[in-house]
Amino acid sequence: MHGFRYILLAALVCAPAFAFDVSGRASIDNYTYLNSGDALFGRAQTELQVRHAFALTPTSSLDLNLEGRAWLLYEYGPLVPGLPIGQQDGTEIAPRNAHVSFTRNDLRIRVGYQVLNWGETFGIPPTDIMNPRDYRNYDFLDSPRNKLSIPLASASYTFADGSVQGFVSPRRNAPRLPKSLGGVAIDDTNLRDGWFQSAEAGARFSYVLSSMNFDITYLFQANRFPVLDQRLAGTAPQLVQTLGNVHTVGLSASKGFEEVVIRADGRYTADHPVGTTLAAPTRTYMDSYSAVVGADWTPTFIDGFTIGAQAQLDRHPVPGVDTQFGANLLLRKSLFRDKLELEGQYFQGLRLSDHFLQTGITVRPAGTWTAKVFLQSFKPDGSSPLRFLGSYDRLGGEVAFSF
Repeated sequence: MHGFRYILLAALVCAPAFAFDVSGRASIDNYTYLNSGDALFGRAQTELQVRHAFALTPTSSLDLNLEGRAWLLYEYGPLVPGLPIGQQDGTEIAPRNAHVSFTRNDLRIRVGYQVLNWGETFGIPPTDIMNPRDYRNYDFLDSPRNKLSIPLASASYTFADGSVQGFVSPRRNAPRLPKSLGGVAIDDTNLRDGWFQSAEAGARFSYVLSSMNFDITYLFQANRFPVLDQRLAGTAPQLVQTLGNVHTVGLSASKGFEEVVIRADGRYTADHPVGTTLAAPTRTYMDSYSAVVGADWTPTFIDGFTIGAQAQLDRHPVPGVDTQFGANLLLRKSLFRDKLELEGQYFQGLRLSDHFLQTGITVRPAGTWTAKVFLQSFKPDGSSPLRFLGSYDRLGGEVAFSF
């Protein structure tokens, strides 16, 4: 990770001489927890990207892409124990898409840190699990920020109606959690694999048949759903984050019908490890799955308006929690030539009473400036696998500048 900082710095110094393309984004977020003593915190974040393409032959090229992110969390209000901001890292510098790509005709080979975006449905598609999630200060609808970049060597070949891709990572890649949950410390020392001590791999096949898009995925990787084991550190309780290798298959599909697009995502994971407790210290395993089916409608007679609806079922690797069902609703309206956007998204669990609501207003007064105000409400069921994220109502705002 430290080496990445020096590479990025060197690229910035050399950028003028080699005609590199430099772009980025700087933003400041602020959050107020309405149901926790009006606790306040903010985040300053900078993203920087340096790109350059080298033409090797008329049919081949070498592309350099260096993208990194740095953020700083700051507190300026009373914090209540148990809030995510109170138990996590305050600063971080990390790579995003920092890689070298070789392209020749329809073949592309890419090596470096990568963030892959998969899936057809809105929200968090079940098949979008190549990159582990960052659960520190988790934001359900901010998928790019919540996904961790991982080292990958990938190769893809594109043919007339589709493509085939292969991936290899030289280590296991784990989700990131806060330093503690509910006042109990989390030990993640088991997750610090060295390079080439273990590996992850996968393949993806994409095809278009009668204007219907299909993606079939197979992954052999560390579990992406967090697994926590209860232990004692002396007499103090402790949670140990654990990884196990799992096999996952996924399927995504979409089909457009003029104003309506039907979408579906599903995945199945075999023998997912289950967290242990002090009363039941023996490791167990269970299969997990998730599927989402829905449609979005963009009527031509209402300019800039989209409505989407989805049905969802999940079985997470948590003992005693049956398959849960839920429904998603999305409303989005753009005004004044996309300078103002109104959006609302709502999820409601039908068996477990998980509840999530977000409404927001985004303003784009100029091409380089964006301002956003949003209200979020998350209430997990007492038996929900997502209860470790806590319950909150929070008001947020963001101002961002792109260059």
